[in-house]
Amino acid sequence: MHYGQLLDRLSELVNEEHVSGCDCNSCDINAAYNNGFELWAIYLFDSCGAASDEFERLYKKLPKRRFNADAEREREKLVKTVEHAECANCNAVVWEYVEHCDSCGNFQPLNAGVSNE
Repeated sequence: MHYGQLLDRLSELVNEEHVSGCDCNSCDINAAYNNGFELWAIYLFDSCGAASDEFERLYKKLPKRRFNADAEREREKLVKTVEHAECANCNAVVWEYVEHCDSCGNFQPLNAGVSNE
């Protein structure tokens, strides 16, 4: 498999193994994947400890220097372009504008200081 094929399959696995079953508004993997930053989602999913053997096997085949640089560029774009806020209670990043944090259940207003401005 070449680089593009590896990324396509890893992206499919992230969706199948995580995104399709997670609706947490503070999930960085979902925020990245659902906003088109699939490389950053792949990077994050690798470190979450819940990936399948197939994912782990394919991830090890990626050219790390190239992939890490590509994923980091996506992370930078995600933070600059996707609206988000910080929970005043637990400091989790909440990626959907709602009045509560799924990480801690806080119903206090979210800190609006973190945004896509």
